[in-house]
Amino acid sequence: MTSALLHTYRKKINTIQSYKYIRTTSLIFLNKYHLFYALFLPVLFLSFIKPEGGNGILTVNVTGIDTEGGSIRVAIFNSQDKFLDKNGFVYRQVAPVGNNKSVKVSFNIPHATYAVTCYHDINDNHILDQNYMGIPQEPYAMSNNVNIKWRRPTFDETKFVFSKPTQTINFELKRWKDR
Repeated sequence: MTSALLHTYRKKINTIQSYKYIRTTSLIFLNKYHLFYALFLPVLFLSFIKPEGGNGILTVNVTGIDTEGGSIRVAIFNSQDKFLDKNGFVYRQVAPVGNNKSVKVSFNIPHATYAVTCYHDINDNHILDQNYMGIPQEPYAMSNNVNIKWRRPTFDETKFVFSKPTQTINFELKRWKDR
């Protein structure tokens, strides 16, 4: 009976020793590569995440001002639904012209997809003057230098992706007849 009991205890000891061996080799493996896993896996995970948010400075440089006085009105839109609506803009600024031939306007805005429009409100009546046929009578411009004459441009034609810390877009104002 003692030999059977001794055999049982040896089995248990061997099982415990093999468990300790597995546990210590696992720890050695983790100790050896834990730095690799700790550094590589988060980088790998974060590389698949698109950074969102963050702001940048969008500068609108308006040239082609041929008439003194009035104001340059710049509006930024972010959706097709409200594009070119009177109050559909998400950002807007007004800059006086005086006797300048160019005007710069800057916006601190979130990174996103936008469409920008501007016009020279010569008589400062806060609207883009149009004739009886709806043809603009004041100089105007849109992002992507859209040069459409006989219809309203769409948001898709004028949109651009604003994703840089600083970005400048240039507009040259033109009258409808010069397009």
